[in-house]
Amino acid sequence: MTQDRPADGVPRIWADWDQRDADGRVWTFAADSDEPHRLRPGVLVDAGPAGDVRPAVVVDVLSERWRTVVLLREVAPHADGTG
Repeated sequence: MTQDRPADGVPRIWADWDQRDADGRVWTFAADSDEPHRLRPGVLVDAGPAGDVRPAVVVDVLSERWRTVVLLREVAPHADGTG
């Protein structure tokens, strides 16, 4: 990923909000994160395409032979409008 790291230290991951699995979870690839080594269940991330970044929580990380899939759940932004 080639975007600047967020000031709050939250990992950033690209995701398509319309790309969901059968259970409604957004899925993407760990390689689309600026810090893939930090992705594990329960971690808060900034997710989405450049124009639609939203806070999300990693629900699961599924390691496959040639890729690692990350499942996300969108969460409400902070009351102050950040993250």
